[in-house]
Amino acid sequence: MRYIILPQAKRIILPNIANQSVSLIKNTSVLAMIAGGDLMYRADSWSGMNMYYGPTYLVTGLLYWLMCFPLTKYIKHLEKTAGVKS
Repeated sequence: MRYIILPQAKRIILPNIANQSVSLIKNTSVLAMIAGGDLMYRADSWSGMNMYYGPTYLVTGLLYWLMCFPLTKYIKHLEKTAGVKS
């Protein structure tokens, strides 16, 4: 099982895990409506208080990019080593 089934399953599962991981990071802003306190919620409240909308959203977008980009590169590397075809 370890040498036959798991490597095949790994190749099939990796793209789905990558999509779910990035979606989880991006959808945390939806959580702010329910539980409050994520990155986008904090940026909205801070920019509303200080009237700096442009720089605030630019920094927030950069932070989301810094979270998602390395994750997608890492998953891409895992897919390449597992032999997943794109």
